[in-house]
Amino acid sequence: MNTFHQQAAQGVLDKYLEDPEAAKALSEARTDIRAGRRFSRRGLEDVGQIHRIPHPGEWPFEQMACFLDIHVMAGAGSLVRFRIDVGATPLPDAARVENAALLAARAGADVDAFEIWVDQKQNKADADGTLTLVREVESTRSSGEGFLQGPALCRSGPCTTSVEMPVTLRPFTVPLEIGTTMPSRTLAHIVRDGGVAR
Repeated sequence: MNTFHQQAAQGVLDKYLEDPEAAKALSEARTDIRAGRRFSRRGLEDVGQIHRIPHPGEWPFEQMACFLDIHVMAGAGSLVRFRIDVGATPLPDAARVENAALLAARAGADVDAFEIWVDQKQNKADADGTLTLVREVESTRSSGEGFLQGPALCRSGPCTTSVEMPVTLRPFTVPLEIGTTMPSRTLAHIVRDGGVAR
């Protein structure tokens, strides 16, 4: 491990391994991801991807622990997810001009609420740029409470779904990550910078 977020990920994993219930939750999450249960592919990709490991069920345990930490924060209502339709797949980091053009052409009702800057000179920087919310927008977050849904709505029998509540996002700036990024980097941005744009 050679980056600060990869080193910090080991501490996240240690936290899970020190508590038998948390270790069990980590193991169950990995089993569910491998079996395609409980977590959507899109939800996993929102948190991260790892080069040369195409399936999240094969992530190293410390990266799985970071994913689970983010998932727990979102379920507890500590995080707000806001989706901006870009309508394109990110290109490699080196295609900075092209990625900036794709992001500039984004669509959606709140397109004017965001300013996106892609760092044209970055090379192994902490982020690929920034996303700034320039006016208030409405979104939702988990209330931290859940309700049981029947098997018709869940792939593998009854499951708990969080109760969403409205929230107003006020202007802020967060790091921008284009393309693949490890769950540990996503978690580091959330903890250190208050959020991340993916």
